[in-house]
Amino acid sequence: RDATDYSAADGVMIEGFAEWGPGDPFDLSDWRLQMNRALGLVGQGRSLLAQSYVEPDNVPDRLFQLGAYLLIKSDRTYINFDLGLEPEWFPEYDIDLGAALDPLPAAIDDLRQANGLYRRRYARGEVWLQPDPAAGPVAVSLGATRWLAAPQGGGFVPADGVLPASWQVSYSPLTSITLGPGQAAILLNSPP
Repeated sequence: RDATDYSAADGVMIEGFAEWGPGDPFDLSDWRLQMNRALGLVGQGRSLLAQSYVEPDNVPDRLFQLGAYLLIKSDRTYINFDLGLEPEWFPEYDIDLGAALDPLPAAIDDLRQANGLYRRRYARGEVWLQPDPAAGPVAVSLGATRWLAAPQGGGFVPADGVLPASWQVSYSPLTSITLGPGQAAILLNSPP
């Protein structure tokens, strides 16, 4: 492993955040290692840019990367989905969960639930994530109606700078979720 000491840096960019590339998940131990290293920096007040390479039509993959980011989000963390050199935009950037209710964990497993999923609560919702590529589907009863975020569209910004109206997030009510390997759910407590 790289033994470089980043303690003097004001911030870092993690290229290949949350997985090797689109649809190519880390082993659970590698995912934990990356999350814990990121938490070590974020917990010291360092800036962190989580950059993932995405395929615009692979919304479940984008949600997984966003979910992993939301588990470690702090005041100086940022996410970027990258396609290339042109400006990009994705509608899930506008999901407003509000401030985190669960404090930033010291280690990623502090957010691990008894069912093996990872969860972090926010003022307006919560994120659930299944990072284990070897796990089977896990069902969760939410205890109340929540609204599941489902982004549509996203990608390179058109030359005129006007985002297509079809690039949006829709929300559907549900009382339970089932997450398989490499899946995440971003849920709001009430309809937007």
